[in-house]
Amino acid sequence: PTICEVDVKVTCMATDTSVPCELIDAAEDEADCDVAVTYTFTVDNIGPTTETINTLIRTLNGVSKDLAEGLDADTLLVSPGTQTELTETMTLNICEDDRVFEMSAEVNASPPNGEPCDDSDEYTFTAPKVCDVTVVIECKDKDGENCDKIPPATTIGECIQEVTYTYTVTNPTAYDQTIESIIRSKDGNTKDLADGEQVLGSGNAFNITETDEVDICDGNEISTSVIANMKPPPGG
Repeated sequence: PTICEVDVKVTCMATDTSVPCELIDAAEDEADCDVAVTYTFTVDNIGPTTETINTLIRTLNGVSKDLAEGLDADTLLVSPGTQTELTETMTLNICEDDRVFEMSAEVNASPPNGEPCDDSDEYTFTAPKVCDVTVVIECKDKDGENCDKIPPATTIGECIQEVTYTYTVTNPTAYDQTIESIIRSKDGNTKDLADGEQVLGSGNAFNITETDEVDICDGNEISTSVIANMKPPPGG
């Protein structure tokens, strides 16, 4: 009988940028979620005799396929000290679920006579996420005019004005994110406007309104600020 020895390696590159899949940038918006990648499966004949690849089973996140099926005999024949490469290009959504992509490969080959041999390899990468949030404050008086356009009071009765603050928190990323807190500071007083943790979907906005009375006659500047804190997404 002849000796059979075979080795298989899996690599992955982004098809458009040729960077390794583990270095793919995080998607900044939904249009960046679908990424074309190319997996390369390299089979080396490290034995002393010519070997024929019987099967090359690749499994991505539980879904299997035999890459050797349908290939011609010459492609599947590997001489001693040489190698053959099979590639598969596909599109991965790097924004869905946990964004972990587990690829494994198992090769089975046979010498001219003798027992077949096997080898396997794995390539796993996790697509990164970014944590990002924007927050905007809007202030309107009871007539719907911007607060900085409120005219000066002409009587004492006009000094106290009712205003409405609207705080808009937006998730600009391609992923769902969780609001941890929305801290509003006004004249030295702080308050968390968030009612516990809330999930904010990709591209969605969350509005909170707050009504207050302000004295426009005391000569002091009315200052309001807000800080929105988002929980870093897994992998972010």
